[in-house]
Amino acid sequence: VKAVYPCRSEPALSKNELVLTSESIMKKNEFLCCQDSFLQEIKKFIKSVSEKIKKTRDKYGINDNGTTERRVLYQLDRITPTQLEKFLETCRDKYMRAQMEPGSAVGALCAQSIGEPGTQMTLKTFHFAGVASMNITLGVPRIKEIINASKAISTPIITAQLDKDDDPDFARLVKGRIEKTLLGEVRKIV
Repeated sequence: VKAVYPCRSEPALSKNELVLTSESIMKKNEFLCCQDSFLQEIKKFIKSVSEKIKKTRDKYGINDNGTTERRVLYQLDRITPTQLEKFLETCRDKYMRAQMEPGSAVGALCAQSIGEPGTQMTLKTFHFAGVASMNITLGVPRIKEIINASKAISTPIITAQLDKDDDPDFARLVKGRIEKTLLGEVRKIV
C-alpha cells in the first residue's frame, strides 16, 4: 500500500493518531459486515504497528507535533491517513472475498488443503517439521482413493492382533468400533 500510495504531501501519523484514525475508519458502514474477531485482529495489528512507530520516534527523538528539525526523520515508519484507509479497505475486500456463501460448492476450496501434501507425496518425501527423512510411498494414489472413497483400495492395510484372539464376540465389538457396519452383516450374525 505504501508503494502504491506514497502520499508525500500528507503528514505521518503518530502512535495515537494511527490508533484513533483506524478506529474511526472501522466504525464506517463498510465495516459493519465484518465479524468482531476479524476487526479485533486488525486492531491488534494496528496496535503493534503503532508501538513500532513509538519505538522509532523515541529512538531518534522525533516529536509527534512535527517540530523536529530534521524533517527526513518523519519518513521513518511513516504511515499517512490515506495509506491507512487504503490498507483497511484492502483488508476488508480480502475478507469479503474469502467468505463462502451458504450452500457453496466447497470441493475446490477443500482440495487446496490437499495440494501441498499431495505435492510432497508425489516427490515421495513428506516433510515433518522441516525433516525430509520420512518416506511416504503411498502418495497421490492414496489421496485419490481417499477422495474417491474407493471400495477396493490398492494400498497396504494396517492389521493389528487382538489381545483376546479366541473370543468372537470381543472381535465383533472391536470391528464395530473401527469399521462401518452394514445391515447385511448384522443380519448374518442375528
